[in-house]
Amino acid sequence: MTAQVAANSNGSITVETGKGWAKSLGTDLETLLAIATPIVKAYSASAATYMQTVQAMIPLVEALAGVTAAPYAAPIQSPELIRARIYQGV
Repeated sequence: MTAQVAANSNGSITVETGKGWAKSLGTDLETLLAIATPIVKAYSASAATYMQTVQAMIPLVEALAGVTAAPYAAPIQSPELIRARIYQGV
């Protein structure tokens, strides 16, 4: 395992966890997969196909990481409109 870490990361693994973590997510995943894939293949050849699936999903994960949820805010409505909706049973 140490040889895989050294071969794929110059002996050091850095994973961004700060404010800009989403920008480096794809690179971090590729580094971790480069280290983990040979190890997984050595212990379970059938599980290696899952590593290929994860590799193929990296662009999707990168796209989703850039999406942020907007806080929910109720639309501002006039008191008259609110009363009309109450009377309508809505």
